[in-house]
Amino acid sequence: MQGLLADRLARAPKRGKGARRLRFLRHVLAVAQRYDAGLYRCYDDLRIPHTTNDLEGQHGTFKHHLRKLAGRASTSGGPTETVAELLVGPLDAVHRRGTQAIRDAAQKLDGQAYATARAKLARLREPARRYRSVQRAPQKHLDSVLSTWLNE
Repeated sequence: MQGLLADRLARAPKRGKGARRLRFLRHVLAVAQRYDAGLYRCYDDLRIPHTTNDLEGQHGTFKHHLRKLAGRASTSGGPTETVAELLVGPLDAVHRRGTQAIRDAAQKLDGQAYATARAKLARLREPARRYRSVQRAPQKHLDSVLSTWLNE
């Protein structure tokens, strides 16, 4: 790439209307020199994917399922922001292992452990749920606070 840019710089017009191309090529060369060391890397490790397309596809699938489950057009302000780190793991497991393997593993779960996990999730999401509730109906919450203060 450096050779190509040097060749184009040598042939670029120095004056007139074409001088803009020279300025642009100098800028591209400067950017390429700053970032060249980390820009083009290849690793001979099969565990590292060549592109991030699969990962980005998983992200899109994750958000699609959340919108479908929540019945919302957007994923902002909901569980994605509250407990996203707890939601990505199961989706990744389904993507990697398949739904039947997950069903088989779920059959072996202890009911008490499941109830404990659900209670933990409810505790984690409660502050964000309350915050969203206040944002949706601030007057209602203000009236509630005022009535509590005035009645005590």
